[in-house]
Amino acid sequence: MIVYIFLIFVSTVIFISHIYVKSEKVNKITAFLWVIMMTLFVGSQDGIGNDHANYIAQIKSPWATPQEPFTLFIFYIIRSCDLSVYVFFYIYAFLTYYFLYKVILLSDKSIRFIIVMMILQSLLFFQSFNLIRQILACAIFLYGISLILNNKKGYWFLLLACLVHYSAFFGLLIVWIASKIRVSTVMLIVYIMSVALLYTGGFIGDFISKYEFLIRMTYYGYYLDSSLINDDVAANFGVVYKITFILCLVVYTKRKFFKSNGQILLFNLFFVGQILYNLSSANITIQRATYFPYFSMILVIPLLAKCFSPYWNSRLALVLYSLYFLFISASLASQDCPYVPYKNIIWN
Repeated sequence: MIVYIFLIFVSTVIFISHIYVKSEKVNKITAFLWVIMMTLFVGSQDGIGNDHANYIAQIKSPWATPQEPFTLFIFYIIRSCDLSVYVFFYIYAFLTYYFLYKVILLSDKSIRFIIVMMILQSLLFFQSFNLIRQILACAIFLYGISLILNNKKGYWFLLLACLVHYSAFFGLLIVWIASKIRVSTVMLIVYIMSVALLYTGGFIGDFISKYEFLIRMTYYGYYLDSSLINDDVAANFGVVYKITFILCLVVYTKRKFFKSNGQILLFNLFFVGQILYNLSSANITIQRATYFPYFSMILVIPLLAKCFSPYWNSRLALVLYSLYFLFISASLASQDCPYVPYKNIIWN
């Protein structure tokens, strides 16, 4: 647990320093050192997550053929060059945090440390130990959204994410839907209803159970038997969901702050993502596809902080950091936490 707290502390210090360091060249260097630190931390992990042993077995087996083009390419390189199977984990960890590094540097210096806080407290960080391929796709997808937010061409990166994990095609569909809708009072009511359904366990889980045999016929069918699937969602309706609910209401009240086309798209994507994530809560197989729009909150919440005065901005960040630190500490201290103890190939 201490190693995670150390990681959080160092990450925060690195990006808070960006507020005070005027040289962007120096900031890029310290941010890249963060990438190296995260690569070593995540890439060196040993046996954390359900998929770790599966990846090792697939790489070693000459008959295992991944479906996604990028994974197929990485498997080919490792097998052809007779490299260690752990090269796979280092490659994916580096690329994941490199694209997140690009996301961070596209943002204003004053909110970079909040973005890092959002990354480290979200599924994006913890699932990078487990859902390695999809989380890389999510990082690339988020970079594409960041480019669009900054009025740059980011749609190519949304397509690139699809080559890493096919679930990104669902993310593309949601981006298209988000570009066609307008978040209104009706959408807010739908969101509140989705939170109520989340508390009762969601309704998509019952639907999935009826058509489970179809999912088992696909590449992702084995997830139905995963211990990640059948958690009691109602029991998990704790502080995280309550804080997220409050933040969503605050974001809605500040919707006029999102003015540019990129900001409006991000705002719409945020609400659609929250609704879909809540509705699919009863089954992780479906919920995983909603990660792409759901992770837009990593950009929305820091942007929200900018609409407050500097006085409240700093205090809001302090409150968020305190809540985040308490949540992480409580989660890591839990007996059922799969990330504790942290095990890696270097000192084990």
